[in-house]
Order: sequence, then C-alpha cells, then structure tokens
Amino acid sequence: MISREVWGVVGGMGPLASAEFLKSIYEASVALQEQDAPSVILLSDPAFPDRTQTLLDGREDILLGRLRTSLDQLLTLGATRIIICCTTMHHVLSRLEPGLRVKIVSLVDVIMSRLLSGGGRRLLLCTEGSRRVRLFESHPLWACVLPYVVMPGDDDQRRVHEMIYELKSNRRSAAHTTLVEDFSAKYGVPGFVAGCTEIHLIAKSEASHLSWLDPLAALAREVAGGPAAIPTRDTAIHA
Repeated sequence: MISREVWGVVGGMGPLASAEFLKSIYEASVALQEQDAPSVILLSDPAFPDRTQTLLDGREDILLGRLRTSLDQLLTLGATRIIICCTTMHHVLSRLEPGLRVKIVSLVDVIMSRLLSGGGRRLLLCTEGSRRVRLFESHPLWACVLPYVVMPGDDDQRRVHEMIYELKSNRRSAAHTTLVEDFSAKYGVPGFVAGCTEIHLIAKSEASHLSWLDPLAALAREVAGGPAAIPTRDTAIHA
C-alpha cells in the first residue's frame, strides 16, 4: 500500500471559508480518479473565539490553547500536514512547539512566496486584527515584498473588515465586487491579496475577473497535485 499525505484543516473560522476551501481542493482534483484524490480531514470548530477581538484584548493565550487542542486532534486522526484556515490565527504560530509548527503550511508563507513570484502591486485585504498585530509586517520576507504590497487607508481598512464579517454571516453580495473594483481604481493596483480566508469566497466567484493572489486557491491546487511545490518557512525565507 502506497503511503500518502493526509491533510488536516483547522476550520470553522469561519465555517463557510473552510468548507469552500475543502470544496476547492476537490474541484482541483476532478481530473483524478476518485480514489486518487487527496485525503483531507476538516475539523470545523466555529466555537473558536473571535480572533481579532481576542488578540486586541491581549488574550492570545486563549487562541493558542484552542489551536493546540485542534492540532492535537488532527494529528491523532492521522493528519501529516496541516493548514489553518484563518490567516489572523497565524499570529500565534511562532509560539507553538517546533514539533507542531513543522506540520503546518503557513498561509502567510504562501502569500510571501507568491508575491515574490511577480504579478505587480496588490492591495492587501485582511482583518483589522491582522493589521493591528502587524501579522504580515512581522514576516521575515516583508522587506522583500514591500514594493509589491499596498495597504488600505484606515477608513478603507474598516470597510474591508466589515466586508469580511458580512462574508462570515453568508451576506455575500454584488456590493463586495463593486467595493474591490473601486479599490482597484482608487489605489491603482491590478490585483489583490486575499489576506483573510473569507476573501476566498469572493476571489473564486463574483470577483473572479480581477487578479487575485489567494493562498487557499494556490494550496487547493497543490494539495490536489502533491505537496512538493508548497513552501515551508525555510524555503519561503530563501525564495
């Protein structure tokens, strides 16, 4: 029997984004026989505290404890690689034990690696929590990708955060497409970075005609085809 990767997904943050990510993985596997499609375990736990509010309240230990529990559950179920389907949650990854951290494919690493691959300047769409804790700016490659990243102004950042929570509540609408199109013109960018997993919901649907750097879409394709092209923290830093 050939050994194969078993992917674990820490989901539920929010549940629509992680469910859509699972769907994206299998949509990317349609050319395969069913039996050759990737093995994925989705642990969808919407009871995780709100990441932005918990981080801004200085209670990241709560998130860290919940995350450790979910990782342990996935590993017990046989997961060999793990994706955390919440970008804001990545703020606590550096505090994980090395044995847990090495199992995780970081969405932030994927974003940084692909920003360095070209595509021009992009507007970063993420939660207020990610912005306030400087999640992206804390990455070792930030100085390298800075010429390719544009950050929304304060008022526009608040609107992005509101849009993300509308997506969490299944209130997707054409207004979201209009908003990102307006941002494209306002900031003079040809594309966007999906810096929050909820953005995956619009990056593959209404706004698909725009240029998106979406780490979940990239990972869905690579999980379907094999793990070789997925960057680890070491390969991302030396990209």
